[in-house]
Amino acid sequence: MQFEVEQQRDVIARFLQSPAYLSIVDQTSRSNCFNSPQWLTPWLYQRGVQPLLVTAKAENELLGCLVLALHPLQRWGVSFNALQWLGYPYTDRVVIPYNSNYPNIIEELITYTAQLTHVSWDLLEFNELDLNSQEATVHPTSQLPHVSIEPRCQVPVTDLTTYSIPSKFRRELKRRNKQLAEQGKPQYRLLQPDMAGMQLLLTEYAIVEQQSWKGQQGLTVLGDSSLNQAICQLAHTENVICSELRLNEQVIAYRLGFIFNHHYFDYNIAYLPKFAHYAPGRSTLYYLIEHGPSLGIQLVDASRVGMQSHHLLFESHSHLQQHSRLRLYNQTPAGQWLRWWEAGKSYWGLIKRLRRYRSASALNFGSL
Repeated sequence: MQFEVEQQRDVIARFLQSPAYLSIVDQTSRSNCFNSPQWLTPWLYQRGVQPLLVTAKAENELLGCLVLALHPLQRWGVSFNALQWLGYPYTDRVVIPYNSNYPNIIEELITYTAQLTHVSWDLLEFNELDLNSQEATVHPTSQLPHVSIEPRCQVPVTDLTTYSIPSKFRRELKRRNKQLAEQGKPQYRLLQPDMAGMQLLLTEYAIVEQQSWKGQQGLTVLGDSSLNQAICQLAHTENVICSELRLNEQVIAYRLGFIFNHHYFDYNIAYLPKFAHYAPGRSTLYYLIEHGPSLGIQLVDASRVGMQSHHLLFESHSHLQQHSRLRLYNQTPAGQWLRWWEAGKSYWGLIKRLRRYRSASALNFGSL
């Protein structure tokens, strides 16, 4: 087996377009739009990021690859270099492409990357990692003594071939739409824009996002030029679907997502706060669910959720997709500081949970 490392942006871009890479993505279970060259290529040229491609081959056959980027970060007052998946933090799900005949190849790729001496890194971290746990695993070994994998979240996925919108929600939305019609002319649209159309929509959607709660909390994303380029590249290959609600031809709510092998990833949503009473988030989701099959959608996936998320798909999911976080700390001062800091946070969290448990037990005992 032969491992190779590449750091030249143009060479990596050609690799992402190569038949070998596209073939291994097709072979990988649960691969998604975030593995596509349309999504990954714009991030190669992001300022301040050094891309890194690690490949494993046997007799010139590609067995697996890691498409990474070296980011200078700062956490808790410490500056360090982190190796993360290309597109971090905008990539909603990380699936490592690999040949299923070599289930240990992911672990071997990470081991090889951890031993690189010409790359100055302190932390290797994969957020939102889907390990295809039935097929591929990564475990602490003598070569990876400090690797940790912890559950990140569970993402709801709804199968449209078996799901129908409950009648109580249909009645409620009909009532809300009737109220909205008193404000003007509402219009729902389900779009599969091309690149030029997507550029125009992004201009409108960015305004809505900025005025939404995301703008108030500084969580907007559509102002990022690399992200907008990635979305437009996906639109060029008909991989973007938007569900939107307009009032008097003005966008008041939108839902933007990506389709890959009949699987829709619900990526970005926003609505104007003054229309929150009309349930625009639920309306655009159910319009997508009802009319999405006409555009080939079979599964609607929340894509990524927070630890305390209340995504609407939790009400209708057919299964939950596990996301994990993989961390590997280098033997550098910054890497070891981060390792001990994370360990201390974990222990402190355990102590606080034990204290809450003891307090609750004491209250229950006192009530007897």
